Amino acid sequence: MATSNCQIVQAALMALQHPGGTFPAGLFSPIFRVCSCGTLMDLHGLRMTWRERQALVRQVHLKVVDIIARADQVAVVRRGAVMAADGTQTQLCVIDVWRLEDGLIVEGEQCWNRLPGPAGDDMPFTAKEGANAESVRLALASLQDLRGVQASLRQHWAPGFRGRVNGLALDLEGLSRHWAELQAKLSTVLVQVEELVAQGSGVGVVYRLLVGKRDIFRSRSFTRSLSRGSGGASLGSPGGGGCAEAGGAPAAGGSGGSAELRVIAVFHLDSEGRIDRSAAVSELVSGSSDDEALSTAMPAAEE
Repeated sequence: MATSNCQIVQAALMALQHPGGTFPAGLFSPIFRVCSCGTLMDLHGLRMTWRERQALVRQVHLKVVDIIARADQVAVVRRGAVMAADGTQTQLCVIDVWRLEDGLIVEGEQCWNRLPGPAGDDMPFTAKEGANAESVRLALASLQDLRGVQASLRQHWAPGFRGRVNGLALDLEGLSRHWAELQAKLSTVLVQVEELVAQGSGVGVVYRLLVGKRDIFRSRSFTRSLSRGSGGASLGSPGGGGCAEAGGAPAAGGSGGSAELRVIAVFHLDSEGRIDRSAAVSELVSGSSDDEALSTAMPAAEE
């Protein structure tokens, strides 16, 4: 299913970015919704936006440089050039997370912006967008303090937060329970942001989570609790644009006491700079097979 979801999403994106093509309505659910850089659109709105861009854009060369599929979600990173009708070229980075039901794209979270020039002095953020980007960086960095992580969640995430990671829907209470489970099982967390784009109220991020595990992590009861929350997995192939089949072996090189995950996520922030919605998909880079379920670990009593 995950590989099929990859193919559906890639086909939709290719059709949407092809000037003069046909709108791929058959790949989207009639109840489709997307939040693009903070702007909400239904399927009709997406079609209208696509038509407007057809008149403004001459060529689009956006290449899928990373794609991860897990459960009902597919996360994609695209980079490349867009040529406007007047011949002006712009380098873009686009980060998307899509959700599918019954073979149709039903929901999306998206953030994109132009890339800075070689000198780095033409950052494409407004002051507000820069503040949003910094808010997300601070929120992710706060997760490294495991003792204070519950207070950090209340500080950086909005009370009405709604999110989804690897097919697991979470509100703020669920996110708190998830991190309570990780607090009990992990000794250290390190977050490394690899790429970030911001526009409007949206912030798209690619980052790595490097975690140290407590000795009790490998207990039989915790392994069972992780297995119940894991769902089907498909590990992406960075740089290749393809998706591996579910159940593939984890990457070699992981040690018994640590794990590394790579995450593609889109966050949207409220007017106070708190995260009020997000969508994320992760892949296991190194570690044991049990570590695949870290992103959806929940206390056994809550499952």
